[in-house]
Amino acid sequence: MLVTLTPPYPPPPPWHLTGTAILFLHDWRSVLALVHYETSPVGPYNELAVGALTGHGPSVVEMYVSSQAAMIGGRTGWGFPKQLRELDWEHQARRVAFQIDSRKWRVRASGPSFPVRAHLWTVQILNGRRVRVPIKIAGRARLAFQGRRFALLMESFEMTVAPPLPLD
Repeated sequence: MLVTLTPPYPPPPPWHLTGTAILFLHDWRSVLALVHYETSPVGPYNELAVGALTGHGPSVVEMYVSSQAAMIGGRTGWGFPKQLRELDWEHQARRVAFQIDSRKWRVRASGPSFPVRAHLWTVQILNGRRVRVPIKIAGRARLAFQGRRFALLMESFEMTVAPPLPLD
């Protein structure tokens, strides 16, 4: 089925989203985020994102989403490198599973939850120019484990992705 998006869809920034996420340290300079957005301006969708420290600051360097509208909105609103992929999310009690192609992550939450609040930003390229993308996140999290590897499970969060600010 072909979906045609016409202006002003998807809506421009800012976007307010709610959901659940698993965060892993990917390597010494990057983070892997596996996310299920329950609400967003374009409806529910799943996302896999890799954020890394670059020479210009923290940047989202890889991103896959399960929604065409989320892909277009992320590219046109902030310059996120979103690509469309099939992503599966399953959440049962303290267990969460996320899958892309043949790669699957399963985590088990452990311990008490605690509040998380963060104001952060990424540097992206939007229309050939470097921009700063401010992000606010608030929610509750707990430690989670995939075997011996630990993660942070954000069981419920609210996130606002503000309009981009020019850097050049």
